[in-house]
Amino acid sequence: MPGMLPPNPEFPMIRGRTGTQDKEPWKTVEPPQGRIKKDFLHPVLLGESIAPFRVLTPQQAVIPWDVEGHGTNLDLDIKTGVAPKQQLMDARTAAARGHLELAQWLEKTEALWERHKRSPMSFLERCDYYGNLSCQFPPATVRIVYTKAGTHLAACAIEESAAIIDHMLYWAAVESLEEARYLCGILNSEALRSRVEQYQVQGQWGARHFDKYVFNLPIPRFDASKALHGGIAQAAERAEEIADAVEVKEDEHFTRTRARVRSTLAEHGVAAQLEQLVGKVLRDT
Repeated sequence: MPGMLPPNPEFPMIRGRTGTQDKEPWKTVEPPQGRIKKDFLHPVLLGESIAPFRVLTPQQAVIPWDVEGHGTNLDLDIKTGVAPKQQLMDARTAAARGHLELAQWLEKTEALWERHKRSPMSFLERCDYYGNLSCQFPPATVRIVYTKAGTHLAACAIEESAAIIDHMLYWAAVESLEEARYLCGILNSEALRSRVEQYQVQGQWGARHFDKYVFNLPIPRFDASKALHGGIAQAAERAEEIADAVEVKEDEHFTRTRARVRSTLAEHGVAAQLEQLVGKVLRDT
């Protein structure tokens, strides 16, 4: 229409995500919608976002982390001369700091939470349950993530990424990409899965859910001076290259995509190489 201003790319229109796995009452609640400054939009890794040795398609979420207190070049408060506190914001705090679009979004979201919640916690308290969200700021340079549920574990390294990690994944910061690859090589292996099986819940399709059971195994701490550890890291690096080349099909369920990644790794021989190396490192401990 004549006279209409073009959309502002700094404030894209966002609508809350809905899905078939939503539970009552949220599956029938209309999600919030509005314009959000892109500084508050973060990639989010869900359980379904991870395949062996690679990230599939991340989702996007509104994360009300105070961007003014984010990073190293902090703007000083004019009155106090002190850098603003880095924190997750509720609607009131966002409005007080001049983030009006975010404040409007949070007002809608907090109202929905208060209307339908089954918990005494506030919306912000639930988002940051046990500090699981705020502890991810600032993101570590290198992280490893793995899936906590399912019958086959999937793990990958995350490097130089601002992605937020969902509660359906376990994650840890590591000192180097080589260490992350070493751990990925072990976690993605059948050698590890078969040893963890004794601790898992037995379902209709066999053992499932990994949670922290992997730490019941004596996985050696990474030692770059050990040829076996370096060999696992090198094989995992090759696995990353192969996995990254696997096409991600838009309408394919993530479990099928994971299966295609695993079969491709087997076809290239890197899966068998890792099984041999990981089996040896687990036997030697």
